[in-house]
Amino acid sequence: MTQFNHEQLKAINGLGNNIVVSASAGAGKTTVLIARLMKRIIEDNVRLDAICAMTFTEAAASEMKTRLLAALNNAYNEKEDAFIAQQISLVETAQISTIHSFCLTIIKNYGYVLGIDPDRANSILDDSQVQLLQNEAMDTTFRYWLVQEPDTMQHLLDTFSNNPIDFDGLKKAIQNIATWILSKKDPESAKNEVLNLYRAQSLQDFPQDIQDLFFTMYINNLESIKKEMMNLISISDAIHDANDKKQEKFFTQTLAFLDLIESINSIQKQCLDHDDSFYSMLPSLFDFKIVPDSKDDNYSKTRGNLQKEINNLFGSYIPFEEAFEDLNNQASDIHKLLEITDMYLESYNQLKVEKNAFDFSDFESLALEILSFNNGIIAAQVRNIYQEIMVDEFQDTNETQDEIIRLISNGKNIFRVGDIKQSIYRFRGAKPKIMQSLMRDESITNLSLSYNYRSKKDIVDYNNIVFNNLMNLSYGISYSESDNVNVGLSSQAEDSYPVEFHIIERGSDKFKETSAQQQAQYISQEMIRYHKMGYKFKDMVVLVRSHTAKAPLKEALELANIPHYIDDRSGFYQSPIIQDILNLLNLVINPHDYYYIKVLGSTFFNYTPDMLGNLYLHESGSLRRALEDLDPNTYTILRNAIYSWQRIDIVSILQEIYLINDTYQRISLQEKTNLDFLLEKATQYQQNSIPSLLGFIRFIRTFENDISSEASPLSQDADVVTAMTIHQSKGLQFPIVFLWGMGAHKVFDHDATLLVDDSMGLALNKIDLPKRIASKNILRHIMETKQNHEEMEENLRLLYVALTRPQKHLVIVDSVREFQVEELSFSTLFNHKRKAELLYAASPTSTILKRIDANDIETEALETLEHVEEQRFTQLFDEEIHAIPSVQNRDLDFNRYSQEGLSFGTTLHNAIESLPNRKWTSDDLDAFEARYQDPLRRYNTHPFTQELYTFDTIEHEMPFIDSNGEGIIDFFAYNKTQLVLVDFKSDNLSHEELINTYKSQISHYADILKQEFPNHQINAYIYSFKSNEYIQI
Repeated sequence: MTQFNHEQLKAINGLGNNIVVSASAGAGKTTVLIARLMKRIIEDNVRLDAICAMTFTEAAASEMKTRLLAALNNAYNEKEDAFIAQQISLVETAQISTIHSFCLTIIKNYGYVLGIDPDRANSILDDSQVQLLQNEAMDTTFRYWLVQEPDTMQHLLDTFSNNPIDFDGLKKAIQNIATWILSKKDPESAKNEVLNLYRAQSLQDFPQDIQDLFFTMYINNLESIKKEMMNLISISDAIHDANDKKQEKFFTQTLAFLDLIESINSIQKQCLDHDDSFYSMLPSLFDFKIVPDSKDDNYSKTRGNLQKEINNLFGSYIPFEEAFEDLNNQASDIHKLLEITDMYLESYNQLKVEKNAFDFSDFESLALEILSFNNGIIAAQVRNIYQEIMVDEFQDTNETQDEIIRLISNGKNIFRVGDIKQSIYRFRGAKPKIMQSLMRDESITNLSLSYNYRSKKDIVDYNNIVFNNLMNLSYGISYSESDNVNVGLSSQAEDSYPVEFHIIERGSDKFKETSAQQQAQYISQEMIRYHKMGYKFKDMVVLVRSHTAKAPLKEALELANIPHYIDDRSGFYQSPIIQDILNLLNLVINPHDYYYIKVLGSTFFNYTPDMLGNLYLHESGSLRRALEDLDPNTYTILRNAIYSWQRIDIVSILQEIYLINDTYQRISLQEKTNLDFLLEKATQYQQNSIPSLLGFIRFIRTFENDISSEASPLSQDADVVTAMTIHQSKGLQFPIVFLWGMGAHKVFDHDATLLVDDSMGLALNKIDLPKRIASKNILRHIMETKQNHEEMEENLRLLYVALTRPQKHLVIVDSVREFQVEELSFSTLFNHKRKAELLYAASPTSTILKRIDANDIETEALETLEHVEEQRFTQLFDEEIHAIPSVQNRDLDFNRYSQEGLSFGTTLHNAIESLPNRKWTSDDLDAFEARYQDPLRRYNTHPFTQELYTFDTIEHEMPFIDSNGEGIIDFFAYNKTQLVLVDFKSDNLSHEELINTYKSQISHYADILKQEFPNHQINAYIYSFKSNEYIQI
C-alpha cells in the first residue's frame, strides 16, 4: 500500500473549500489524484458520476481511468461492496476527460438552447478539412473587399508585402487576428479595447496594465545601463592611474557616471510612481560618448556592452507627441483589419453550418455560451450534478476554460493541481498567471507537494540550484523557497551521479559533417557505452527543442545499428511511402518522364539507377517504349493505371496501389501505419468534397507543413531508443536523458508586420509607403518587450521540464566552435548564444564539464540485432550497361532526377532564400554541409549576384497561380525601372541544353511578372551552379 507524506495527505483529504495544489515534477501528482478520487468514492460515498475530472490530454484521461479502475477492483477484492461494484460499472462512462471532451458533452446535451442541430456535434472537422474551409472563407472575404474597397485593400496589401501579387502576408495577419478574437471570452469588448488604444492621446489613456508594462520596461532598461556603468567604473578604476594626466579623462567619466547613476535611481523611483515626466529628459541625459581604451580588452568589451544597453533604450524611444500621433493615424487600418476578420469568421462559420460540423476551436466558446445562456440556467443544472471538480495540469488553462470551470462549481468544490514551472503551452493560449493569482488568493486553500520521487539526489539538487539562479533573474517568474524540492526516499541518494555537460568543440577545422550530425554521432556512441553498462535501449531518450534535430539523430542511430523509433519533423506528408504514392497519382495526371522516373524508383517498383540507365539507352529513344520492351509487366501496370484511375474513386485507387507488387505486405510497420492513415484521409475527402484526383493531391498537400508526428506503431515495451520534443516528454520519465543543444533566445514573431498579443491585442508596424520604410509604434515596443520576457520565461519552464525528466543520468550535449564559460547575469539570460552556456553559468560546482574534440568522435557500430528478410523486386534485365552502336547515347546524369540530386538543388535554393542579401561569411555558410558551401560561395561572390543585391527589392521563392497552373519563381529583384528574373539550376547540362530545356518555362515566368510590372524592363536569366554563370534567356 502506498505510503503518503504529510503534504500528499493534505491534498488527498482536504474538503470544504477550493484547493490549489502546486505539484513539482516527480512529486507523485497522478498518484495523489487517484488517491483523492478513491477517498471521495470509498470514504465520502460520492458516486463517480458526481465527479468531473479534467485532464490536459486524452492519454492522461485514459491513464487516470485505468488506474482508478485498478484501484476500485482492489478495493472490491478486499471488501465485496455493492456501492464499489456500482462505481466500477461507471468508470467507462465517467466524466474523466479532456476539457475539450467535457465541452463537447455540454454541446451535445444542452446545445438545443442555442438551436444547434444535435447531429452537428457528431461531425468534427479534422485539421485538413478545417484548412480547406478556412481557405475558401478567406478567398470569399478577399473577393468581396477587393470589389467593394479596392483602394483600401491595395493599401493593406502594400502594408503587408512589398510584392503586389502576394496576398499571403495579409491573409496570415487576418488568420492571426481571428485566432486572437476566438480566444476571448468577450470578443466585442476585446476589439473595442484595441481600437481605444489607437485613439489614445497620452500614456494615461492606456489601461493600467499597459502603463505598468511601459514603466517596467524603462525600469529594466535603466537597470541594465546602471549595472554596465558600474562594471565599467570598477574596471576603469582598477586599470587607470589617477596621477597620470593622460588618463584623467577616465576619472572625469567616472564622476559623471556616478552622477548619472543617481539620476537613474531617481528616474526608476518616478517609474514606480507612474510619473512619466522623466521621459522627455532621456535624450539629453544620455547625450555623451564613452571614453575608449583599446589597450584593455575587458574595458573595451564592457564599454561595448554599455553602449549596446544605451542603444536598446533609445531603440524604443519615441517622443510622446509623435508616438500618439502615429497611433491615431493607424486607427483606421486596425479598424479595417478587424472588420475584414469579422467577415472572414462569419464566412467560415457559415461554411461550417452548411457542412453541419464543428471544428476543435468551437468547443470551448460554444460551451461557455451555453453555460452562460439566460443568466446561467444551464450552468445551474450542471452545477447540481457534480460534488467534486478536479482539474489536472491547471497551469496550462486559458481564460475561457477557467471561466467554464468556475461556472459549473458551487464555489468550494474545485480541486486544481498544477505546476507553474511546467507551463509550456503559451503558444496554445495557456495562462499560468491564472494559477499564480489563485496561489495569492487567501480565500483558497493552497498546498504544495515538494518531495521528488523520480530523480536521483544529484539531479534534484542540481535543478534546485539552477532554477533558483535562472528564474529569479526574470521579473515575471520566480523560484521561491516553496519551489525547492527534496528527495522523497533515502534510496534516491544512492548511486547518484552529477549532471554532465558534453560539449563538442569544432574549432576552426572544416568538417564534412554538420555540427548537428556530429552531435548525433556522439550521442549514439554514448548510448552504446551505456548499453554496454547494462542499460536497455528503452531507458534512453534524446530530448530536442524542435523536430528538426530528429533527422540527424535517425541517421546516426541507423549507422550505429541502435534500435530506435524517431518520428522526424517531416511527419506523415514527407514520409517516403506517401511521396511515392503522390508521384504515382501525379503520373496519372501528367505522364511525363519526370514522374515515370520517380515512380519506377519508388517502393512499388524498386528500379536501380542502372536499370533506369538501360531504359535511357534503349534504341527507341523513348523511356515509355523502352519500358514496354524491357519490362512489359510494369508497363502494363502503369498504362492501365493512367487509363483507369481517372475514372474511379480515390479510395479504390489507393486500394489498388497498395496491392502493386504486394507492396503493403512487404513494407515496414510505420509505412503501413501511414498508408492506413492516408486511406482514412481519402475516405474523409470523398465524404466532404467533390472528389477528383487533382483535388485529392492538393488535399494531401495541406499536410506539407504539418509538423505533427507520424502515428507510432510501437508498444510501450519495445526496447528502442526514442527521441522526442520536450513538449512530448511532459509527464514522462527515463533513466537516461540526453538534452540536445539549443540555441539563442529569440522571439521569431517579432519579424512580422502585425504582432498579436493575448492581453494587449494588436500592434501594427508603421509602414511609410511607397518605399515601405518600417518603424515600430509605442505599443509595438511595449508588446515586444513584454513578449520577449514571456518567451524567456517559457524557455526557462521548458528547460525545467526537460531537466526534470531523468531518473539517473542527465547529459547535456552541444556542439560549438569553442565553449565559453560565461558569468551568470541578467544580460546572459537574454543574450546567450547557446542554452548550454546559460545552463552551465547557473550550474553548481559539482557539475561535470567534458570537452570533446570534434576530430575524436568515435564511429563504433553495434552488430545488427535482427535481420529481416525483405521481398525484393525481381531484376528484369542485366544491370550492366552496354553501349548500343546504332543509336546516339545520351549523357546520363541521374542527379537530375534522383532523390539526392533533387535534394541537392533544393538545399541550394533554400540556402539562397534564407541567407542575407550581402556577401556571405564563413559563419553564414557554416550551417551547411561542406559539399554545399563551395557552390554557394561561388554564386554569392559572382559580380552580378552582388549587383542584384543593390536593387531596391528582392524576392525569393514567389508562388503564383494562373490559368496554366501554378509554379514558383526562384528569384527576382527590381528597382524603379528594371526587373531581373533568375531561375537557379543545378542540372549537369551545357548552356545550350539549359536554354533549350527551360526557355519556355522561364519566359512564362517573365510574362507573369510583366502583368504586374508593365512599366519595367524585364531581363531573365538562368544561373547554372555547374558553370557559375548567368545565362540570359
